[in-house]
Amino acid sequence: MSLSNFDLNFEQTQYYTLLEASDYLNKKHDSNSVTPQKLIKHMVKYDTSAYVHVRFENELFRVDGDFKTTLSRSPEILEFLKNPYKYSNKDESEQWLSAFKEEDRKINSRLYSYFYLGLILLGIDSSSLFNLSITSTQKNKPLLGFNGMLACDTLDGNPAVPSFINWDNDVNRVLGVGFFNIAIVNIDSVDIDDMKNNISLRFEKIYNTEGDKGFPDFKIDLDEIIVIDKDLQELEDKIIQNAPTVKREHSAIDRYGLPRKKGVSPKLLQARLVADAHAQHLWSKDHDKQIRVGEMYEYVWSYLVDTDYRDMLPENKESLRKWLSYIPDYASQPGKAPKNQ
Repeated sequence: MSLSNFDLNFEQTQYYTLLEASDYLNKKHDSNSVTPQKLIKHMVKYDTSAYVHVRFENELFRVDGDFKTTLSRSPEILEFLKNPYKYSNKDESEQWLSAFKEEDRKINSRLYSYFYLGLILLGIDSSSLFNLSITSTQKNKPLLGFNGMLACDTLDGNPAVPSFINWDNDVNRVLGVGFFNIAIVNIDSVDIDDMKNNISLRFEKIYNTEGDKGFPDFKIDLDEIIVIDKDLQELEDKIIQNAPTVKREHSAIDRYGLPRKKGVSPKLLQARLVADAHAQHLWSKDHDKQIRVGEMYEYVWSYLVDTDYRDMLPENKESLRKWLSYIPDYASQPGKAPKNQ
């Protein structure tokens, strides 16, 4: 083996920072044109996965996101979410919602040891990647969320299927993970400055709260981005072949068509779905056209306040209007319609 071949092999590793990836490609192709700034633009163009290393050492940090599990795919659960008004038995509803909470607790408990030891890379949401690529200043860009995760011993795995958090004796298993954020729980009782010292990501403020959770306004620099070797090789091939741009749905749109705003968790989206289904059912049975929109707010509020979704309710009932996909024309008219209408 020649010295140059040895140098090239030495440069190739399982993962790279963008600067290391640029140096590797320049050396491989005897070029000096590859830079981190150019590389990230091509990563955006070809939807190449990018990661950031995240470590924290406080259990008040929680992964708040869309975990797909065998429990969430249960036919009974899916039927409940589609038709919540069919279930007048609140105890049964509370039992299922408690099961979701326990599942979330177990997932975060398992993830904590990986985060504490610094063994996880989190997939960067494409919106964050685009923000980093679009300007010449690659410092302190917003980290809008995450898609997928890899453990250090499964870097060649599928980031959307984090099987490393399953135990063999689990009744329910994690089938995948979608968009997620990192939240701080018990936000009213924590020392924010202390929390800043217990996570490798930078933040200066908590921009939004949801129930007892706050969502840090994380920032990221270009030189913190990591690319996996197999993804870099695929990107390299596409650049050489001048492959067409990948067409894809934006990752910040959830499966119900609602924007994935930072701080809007799957539980809130689920609460909106349940509220809307309940309202549409009541209006579909309102043959005399008696239920006005203000009265519907009362019905929906009373329904949700008796479930585990109570902490998802907005500050005032009028804000429920944004949760309703359809409001009949008569429901917006003042007063109640005559019974013989």
